[in-house]
Amino acid sequence: MTLPVKGIEEGLMEFKQNMSMIAEAMDSLGAEGKTVICIIDDPVSEDDLGSWRELVTNEKVRKYNAVAIEVLKERKHVLTWYSSRRITEELMKSTNPFTDGIHLHQFALDFKTQVGEP
Repeated sequence: MTLPVKGIEEGLMEFKQNMSMIAEAMDSLGAEGKTVICIIDDPVSEDDLGSWRELVTNEKVRKYNAVAIEVLKERKHVLTWYSSRRITEELMKSTNPFTDGIHLHQFALDFKTQVGEP
């Protein structure tokens, strides 16, 4: 059975609604003194994605990230972590940091975790 694929604009609108609800809950946690961090999605290696992920593109990742950033910038108690994406972009210039086009190798995860620690 093939599921219907929504158009990108319809998908982005639905994502924005859902992200707004999630952001509200995250902001509430932050208001209680908890640290809330939202990580922006990393780019993917489109050439290495399997056929069942053919709809995943860096252009779509960029559009969904833009919506998430737009929603999150209005929240006082939610931090947005961009450096993860930038690290992956830099790693992609010199090596393929992915195991399957979308999941990062352990060395890339270790590097990103080390950078993220205080």
